Amino acid sequence: MNNTVATKGAEKLEHTMVDAVYNYIGHITDSYADWNLSHASKDTKEFREKMIADWTASVYYKVGNKYIGIWTGNSIHSFIVNTTYDKKFDYGDVLKPATWKTPTRNFSRGNIFKNGSWAGIAWFAAD
Repeated sequence: MNNTVATKGAEKLEHTMVDAVYNYIGHITDSYADWNLSHASKDTKEFREKMIADWTASVYYKVGNKYIGIWTGNSIHSFIVNTTYDKKFDYGDVLKPATWKTPTRNFSRGNIFKNGSWAGIAWFAAD
């Protein structure tokens, strides 16, 4: 988690939201590491460990007015609801992206304040 970068707007977040975002990002990066290491042979383990380190270093978040975007390099992974004024979703709900700048608004994939509610979310998608 030391490599996660908070970007412009992070000062607007409540301390508990920041902690929850870091926990969620930790879950995503752990998922990536577990998947990679489970597919590693003795010959590829060192290479995969470097891939894991590089990928983990590329995960960060950006704070917007309504959502926090979770990014993996140049790709949006998911959005987190960052307002208490949403009529459909709760503060901290995880939403799948529709585009790089807007989430889908069909249903929540979990809530970052409810441990385990986002257990099904992996590194590759917020399904």
